[in-house]
Amino acid sequence: MTKGHFGKFVPSGKLLNRIIKILLKSAIGRTALAKEINVNYTRLVKHLEWLEQRGFIRMVIEKGRVTALLTKTGKIFAKTFSSK
Repeated sequence: MTKGHFGKFVPSGKLLNRIIKILLKSAIGRTALAKEINVNYTRLVKHLEWLEQRGFIRMVIEKGRVTALLTKTGKIFAKTFSSK
C-alpha cells in the first residue's frame, strides 16, 4: 500500500489478489477476511473501499456484520486479475 501523487491511495496488487481469491469462494466478513489473509484490519478496509468504489465488491450488512461480496463486474475482474 502506497500513496501516489496528491495522497491518492494505490492498492497493493498482491493484497488485492489475496482478497479476490477468498471472495471468489464466498462472501466473508471484514474481520474474518483480515485474519484469513493475515493483514492489518485498517489496511484491508482501505483495499475493500478501493474495490467497492470501482464496483468490484459490495459491502452488505448481514446479521449485524458487514460482509464483502463480489459483484458481477467483480467476478469478471477477479478472473482476469488473478490469472496474471
